[in-house]
Amino acid sequence: MFLKLSANRVTTFYAFAITGVKLSPSPTAATPESGPFFVILPQADSPGDDYSRIDHFSFENCRSSCEADDGCNAFTYNHARGVCFLKLAANQWTSFYASAISGIKLSPPEEVQVPQPPTEPAQPEVATPSEAEMRDRLCADMEREVSLPNERKEGRPVRVDCLSRDYAIEVERTQKWYEALAQAVYYSHLTGRKPGIILVCYTAELFASSMLSAWKKPCHT
Repeated sequence: MFLKLSANRVTTFYAFAITGVKLSPSPTAATPESGPFFVILPQADSPGDDYSRIDHFSFENCRSSCEADDGCNAFTYNHARGVCFLKLAANQWTSFYASAISGIKLSPPEEVQVPQPPTEPAQPEVATPSEAEMRDRLCADMEREVSLPNERKEGRPVRVDCLSRDYAIEVERTQKWYEALAQAVYYSHLTGRKPGIILVCYTAELFASSMLSAWKKPCHT
């Protein structure tokens, strides 16, 4: 016994051999353009299941006619008489016939639909508020952008973001907390007031409805 990975499209006559061809290949990914092909059995007749006979035909025309007809699943061509027999199905057994050539249609593999991962909805693009906008809102009842006389840093006047009676406050986003800490201590040293920090926490989702609605209460002061 010989087990085979695939069937050859052309078989040869051997008196003591019996060959079997599996007609139901496993589904694999295929392109829509792929069409049926045939296992050709020379010197073999597939008796029965004829639904059409065409005289004065060539082997190529016989094969093409079966390929074009969805109801045709096999054919036998008698090259001695030029006769084509289109068949509804191939017989499980073929018989030796010197002037016959039989073809068994193999259907194209079924296309496998690969599920696609769900796509996440696009996040709305929102504008990030400036430092001045954050300061003006959060320090509405304080002095803002207060310049300290006779104090300059890197050639520019030093300005405290927010100045209350007791605190010199630096307003900053949460990701720059370390800069805010150093700045608040510096303001405290210059003003003699306690250092204060307002860290602003916000998310892109909150910006979608309104920029001002994104500001939450200070994370820490």
